Amino acid sequence: MKKLIYAIIVIVALGLIVAGCTTSVVPPAEQSVADDKGKPTKCTTIQSGEIVASDGSVITVGYDDWGYNYQAHLFNGYYCDSYRDAAWCQPYKDVELMMKWNDAWISNKDCDGDGLLDRHYGFVSYIGSGAWLTNHQSGEYEEDGEICKWNYFVKIVAAPADATKVNDIWYNADGIEIGPDIWGQFAIVQQVENDACAGLHGLQYKSPAGPGFGQYIPHIPQIEFVETVEVPGTNEYGVDSFYDLENGKDYLLRASGTYRFASWSGDFGLADAEYSNRTAIYTPDNADGWIKGEGYFTSVCGLNCPR
Repeated sequence: MKKLIYAIIVIVALGLIVAGCTTSVVPPAEQSVADDKGKPTKCTTIQSGEIVASDGSVITVGYDDWGYNYQAHLFNGYYCDSYRDAAWCQPYKDVELMMKWNDAWISNKDCDGDGLLDRHYGFVSYIGSGAWLTNHQSGEYEEDGEICKWNYFVKIVAAPADATKVNDIWYNADGIEIGPDIWGQFAIVQQVENDACAGLHGLQYKSPAGPGFGQYIPHIPQIEFVETVEVPGTNEYGVDSFYDLENGKDYLLRASGTYRFASWSGDFGLADAEYSNRTAIYTPDNADGWIKGEGYFTSVCGLNCPR
């Protein structure tokens, strides 16, 4: 029975980085670095004092009162501390818990401008992001008058982009088992349990594909700058690039610029591919400035509608 109890603790605790470390949105006015549209131009760091934890406290460098060190990607404390001493977890309050994670799991920066510590930055989900987490727990319980000590360690990785899941098991592109599925986007690649009273000693599972994290880190191709091409909006024929592009080679085209959608004073009435600068009566919160999307108006084609 005790073995079953702490096995349940393991499954619950594994989710705390996903569910228990939620951060809150910082209002745009509090962002430390922004361009003239109010959009972030570089990453906001914990050192800025502008990112807060789920309990509303400002995240700072080093360990907080609960045991989280977001800067170092660490948690070191007790199980209930990871949930801010929630009432439901009191039966497990004596369980010691340590966690480590990488930047893809939860970053120590906000680079996408939403006021939160980034998760799987640069990827639409955790799939293929290379995110990983380790979870180490220990405790003791009494059984038949004997004090039983136990410890548990697990390694979890985000499933690679080319992985497939069959019957709740993830497999890599070569058909080799990565590990059991957990939370839909992750695989368990290693489990170690020790509990003499339950007859458990050492390694309980090791991924046939290997438990190392390095093989799951995605390869990021190197990007070489070619040139900048300016295309006036009044030029219906476009502009040729200076350099010839090679057949069979991939190119990344990044477009930027603004257009005017309304004859309002100053910069009001300007927009780019994502933001529009509107007066107060044309924004959802009645506050003028740059807002994401069209905001006040609904449209099937958004800001890309013909004008």
